[in-house]
Amino acid sequence: MQAQVRRFSLSIQAKLLILLLGISFIPAALGIVTLYRGTTGAVRESLGLFFQERAEGTARGISDNLEEVILSVRAAAERLQQGVSLDEATEPQDRAIVAWAQINRMGEVVAARGSVPPQLTDLPLALHAEHPRSPIYLDEAGSGPHAPALRVFVSLEGRIPGFLVAYVPLQPFTDLYTRSSPGDQAQVCILTNRGTILGPPAPGNLFVKLRNLVHEQRLRLSGWQFISEENLPEYLVGYAAVRALRQQQNAGATTVDWAVVVVSDLQAIMPLFHALLWRNALFAVGLAAGIVAISFGVAKGFVRPLKSLHAQVERLAQGDFQARVTISTRDELEELAHAFNKMVAEIQRSRTELELQMRRAESRAQQVTLVNEVSRAILASFDWPRLVTTTHLSLRRLVEYDRYFLILALGEQRFRVWDESGSETAALGADLLQGLFQRVRSETVYLSSCETTLAPVLTNMGIATYCAIGLSTEQGVQGVLFLGRGQREVFTQSQRELLAQIGAFLTLAVQHIQLYEKLAEFAAGLEKKVEERAEQLRRVYEQLRQSERYAATGRLAAGVAHEINNPLGIIKNFVQLLRLNSNAPPDPVTLEAMDEELERIARIVRGLLDFARPTAGSKQPLDLNAEIRKLLPLLEIGFKKKAITLDVRLVEQLPQVLLDRDHARQILLNLIRNAEDAVGRGGRIVIRTYLDRTGNSPKVVLEVEDNGTGISPEHLSQIFDPFFTTRSAEGGLGLGLSIVYGLVSNAGGTIDVASTPGVGTCFKVCLPPYEEFAEEVG
Repeated sequence: MQAQVRRFSLSIQAKLLILLLGISFIPAALGIVTLYRGTTGAVRESLGLFFQERAEGTARGISDNLEEVILSVRAAAERLQQGVSLDEATEPQDRAIVAWAQINRMGEVVAARGSVPPQLTDLPLALHAEHPRSPIYLDEAGSGPHAPALRVFVSLEGRIPGFLVAYVPLQPFTDLYTRSSPGDQAQVCILTNRGTILGPPAPGNLFVKLRNLVHEQRLRLSGWQFISEENLPEYLVGYAAVRALRQQQNAGATTVDWAVVVVSDLQAIMPLFHALLWRNALFAVGLAAGIVAISFGVAKGFVRPLKSLHAQVERLAQGDFQARVTISTRDELEELAHAFNKMVAEIQRSRTELELQMRRAESRAQQVTLVNEVSRAILASFDWPRLVTTTHLSLRRLVEYDRYFLILALGEQRFRVWDESGSETAALGADLLQGLFQRVRSETVYLSSCETTLAPVLTNMGIATYCAIGLSTEQGVQGVLFLGRGQREVFTQSQRELLAQIGAFLTLAVQHIQLYEKLAEFAAGLEKKVEERAEQLRRVYEQLRQSERYAATGRLAAGVAHEINNPLGIIKNFVQLLRLNSNAPPDPVTLEAMDEELERIARIVRGLLDFARPTAGSKQPLDLNAEIRKLLPLLEIGFKKKAITLDVRLVEQLPQVLLDRDHARQILLNLIRNAEDAVGRGGRIVIRTYLDRTGNSPKVVLEVEDNGTGISPEHLSQIFDPFFTTRSAEGGLGLGLSIVYGLVSNAGGTIDVASTPGVGTCFKVCLPPYEEFAEEVG
């Protein structure tokens, strides 16, 4: 700690006051003299630059406005060369342009708009010959001194070569930029090489001097100077070129910039500036004196001790906390040094404490990170060996120990014990395990001779110190995490807290595994029940299928017997007639009738064979639309006799299907004949094809729809059964739809029916496209 600061006799404030009173008068006097001598030249220089900048600003404003006019003329010329009329080309018209004229190369006016003055068409054609690459020109239109005007012309090519000329009065520009505001000591005018002054007239003989400035513009584009004449006041003139305003010279066809001139009488301006400069000079002198005095005092009184303080601060910034400042000025600086030394000592103490806290925080953060990793690994285990080995390997990163056991209580003094290898072990006896569960606690236990129950067994296992963490739930202690050491080494408080956190996660993992085992046991039992029930359902299904086959066989036999008995009965009758008339020659009519009945029996047998064993046929890529078109002429004659309307709606570019051609015709004929029988006379049949893209794969669809009597709901489930028919006795055999069903199924397709009694019926056949078959084969 620094010694107490000695009492000082004179403060820094008093020292500075004495210093300032002694040295402030000399710099102030020198500053006044220097400022006075340079005032006039500085003011004139400042005013000259000011008027020059004002002239340049005015010139830029005029040029910008005229550039807009030039852009309008360019745009009009481009539209005119595109073949539009002059009126259309000059719309919308710039407000600064009052007249337009289109002139050919002979100087003749082709078209005009507005009040065209005579000088507008007085175009110097030689200018274009002299500058053929120049796309646009500006030319003073021979105007008088107080009626300035400008003509802008552009060379035209194309259908009518020549020029487009625009007439622009300059009065709006001169009024806008040469108008002076109240109290303004300067006048603004525009000079041309023709001697024209646009704006307020120049005073006295200044007009001649201003004309000389125009000639100087060829060398200098802007500047300022003084102009004075005998018996006249002195004038300050600023000037700048207006590049967008150029006058055409007759001699040599050269162009010269116009000039903006700002004129001011110095006699009217200088008194105001003199007064202002005097006030500024006095203020500057006072300010300079104060700055010099303060700077000198600070440099004299503070530089040396502050340098010492700065050096010690640099040492402190580099990490040297032994830096100290020794100053004996008996003033505030000495107190500042004492405060600095005290601050350094406090910073050093705080830094030491922060480093200690940081090390503790880093250690804690590492432990938290390890605990999180261990907990994730433990909770990810769903079987006992993996849980045991994962916990053992993870705990090795946190705590040192020699033996590891995970003990799980099963109730009624029954336990399961795993060692660090993940295998169940019987190394711990039932008495030891019972004693552990009775004494379990999260602390270090030292074995002694009084621990007759635990000590002998653990000592024989080489365990001198152990830590047992109880795995507790709402039902009580469910297990124990046992860690043992061969030496009497204390488990620290932080290690016990860490193990308690791991024990909480381990408890959750044990509960998860127990729940998982129960779920697995339940799933196994459920799976067994499902398999048993599935086997029962399979047997019942087989029985139902067998019964259904028997029923179908019975219906088929009954149908076959009925269909064959009819012709056989007729043949039997004819045979009996022949026996009665055995002496008479056979009747040809009787023989023909018998032959027809035998043919009928043959057709029944062939249909039954086709239904039972449909031939595969020769499958090939087939255009279903083409087969329908081939079949239509064979059907139209019969339809016309019955006045049946046939509506065919075939989608073009329908994909091909893989189908035997005879089978396709058989499917079409059976479905169409079935519809023909259903509608009767005057009915309507619709045949349509399309590609159905709904579902997992596209399907080629054939629909045969009629407006016949329809099928009753109780018959819909039987229409594809063999020998089922709703026709009269002279109708068909009832095998058509069953044969269609077999052929469609053999082709990999499906057939559905939708019918409403009294409205009609629609059969829908869905076949896979040929491309799908090709992909499956590939």
